[in-house]
Amino acid sequence: FAKLPAWQTLPAGCNAAASQCYDVKNLFEVKHGQRILLDSNKLGPTWPAAQNEAITANCWASGIYLCQDLTITNNVLTNVPLVAVFSGNGEPTLPGTTVEAGVRIMMRNNVAAGASQGYGDFQYCSGCINDHNTVVGVLPNSSGLDFTDQPPTTDTSFVWTNNISPGDSFANACPGGCAFAEMPNPVVGASLFVGGYWFFPGIFGAPNLPAYPPGIIGVSSPVVSDTSSTTPPTTCQNNNADAPWCYPQSWALVGLQDYAGCNAGTNPAGCALAPSSAYKGAGTDGMDIGANIPAILAATSGIMEVSHSVRTIFRPR
Repeated sequence: FAKLPAWQTLPAGCNAAASQCYDVKNLFEVKHGQRILLDSNKLGPTWPAAQNEAITANCWASGIYLCQDLTITNNVLTNVPLVAVFSGNGEPTLPGTTVEAGVRIMMRNNVAAGASQGYGDFQYCSGCINDHNTVVGVLPNSSGLDFTDQPPTTDTSFVWTNNISPGDSFANACPGGCAFAEMPNPVVGASLFVGGYWFFPGIFGAPNLPAYPPGIIGVSSPVVSDTSSTTPPTTCQNNNADAPWCYPQSWALVGLQDYAGCNAGTNPAGCALAPSSAYKGAGTDGMDIGANIPAILAATSGIMEVSHSVRTIFRPR
């Protein structure tokens, strides 16, 4: 699944600033579907335009459209803005409708190399499972994980485990650990928000917010310099641990095999953890935090990437 980069400057002479050039939508979108498996594909490139997601399930009009039982596994994404968006938006203009939820959507063992806008957005998603995914992008990145609704959350039975992504989590008016703390019993653990900050309590001028729940991160990060705190906690499992001590503030501290090639989208294999990384074998299941990238590359090795060009010829009659 790809968008041709040449489309960004077509038709000839268009003005992108005035929205005159060809627009693009998401790479893969479910508006109405169930029992769907998206496995062992290559997705990308694409860029922010009409929409900016690589993968999305976006359903509305309760009782009419469904987004449920979706499984997204073993995919390679390169040079995309936002990796995934899962939401049921509702459709208030239709009589008798209520908000419809995305139900039982799982993303597991996917790698995104060069994601400029982070992992994704969630809203009205019941049973969204996110496990062993690696998303690599530039820092700082403020939209690593976004719950795009006002607390209390509409995302229930939410699972976030063993993931690596840039940026921070955010719910409307509720940044950092608050986004998870206000959820009803989320399952969280052994995940990194590279460059992220949990604002608790009141550091960096933020107001006092709820502590993030135990298990939001399973291992301690290498200590980095931070002027707001002089004593690092002994472990990031501490509910009250200050953010800079809990997350690596650069990709160098994560220990990828080839960050430059990974982030450029030219070497997805470089997104794997180096043998010296502190996060090797540190997952909740004893596996590496992040995706099993060799397994993903093996699953997608047989895909042929074909570039298509279409020309329309008008002949006089």
